[in-house]
Amino acid sequence: MALSSVTRLPGGIGNMPVDHALADLREPFDGAYTTFFDDFVPYVAANYTVTAGGGAVAQVTGGAGGRITIINAAGAETAIQPAILPFDLSLAKDLFFSTRLMIDDATLSAFFVGLTAADTSPYVSSPTDGIFVKKTAGTVNPSATLRVGGVDIATGALGAMVAGQMYDVGFAYTPQDGALRAFAAGAVRLIPSTLPVSATPLSANISGFGAAARTLTVDYVAAYQGR
Repeated sequence: MALSSVTRLPGGIGNMPVDHALADLREPFDGAYTTFFDDFVPYVAANYTVTAGGGAVAQVTGGAGGRITIINAAGAETAIQPAILPFDLSLAKDLFFSTRLMIDDATLSAFFVGLTAADTSPYVSSPTDGIFVKKTAGTVNPSATLRVGGVDIATGALGAMVAGQMYDVGFAYTPQDGALRAFAAGAVRLIPSTLPVSATPLSANISGFGAAARTLTVDYVAAYQGR
């Protein structure tokens, strides 16, 4: 027996205006956003700039879904950033970033995730431009930061995290209300007066850090910007 909860539209469904070449496309057109998405099925190291710092980035074998581990050496940072930087931010365009991750110690683990200019040590150095969520060792609460030209334009604290639990961490901006909302065990609302605009466009950046070796597990990373 067919599932009653499934909505069936045999004629198709579209999202393009009637005067567009794709108006009669029978499925939603997904080119409205510049998109980066990696579910790590599999993890392809050649697609990234990896700065191991004595640590390692590796595919998790077994378990549900593609995952990678970012393992840092004691007192060092292990960072991973896509080799291509496709996002040139604008207050007039939608922007979404999300990743799903798990820390191995609520207090001692430290991480950095977000969209930044090219930077091989984002946790330690703080990129000149970017929007990111950062958790420092010694606290259970990450914070969200909008940074432009080396200056923190807006910051906000997020909820407490525990070890061994997956969290969706990210942020969203829409020009309709001009608000930048960050998420990680809770949400915070920031009001940007500007967004990072640099000669080098931004891309996803993820890193792990700790005084001792720590393991950051990442399930996926995604970013979308309106065209």
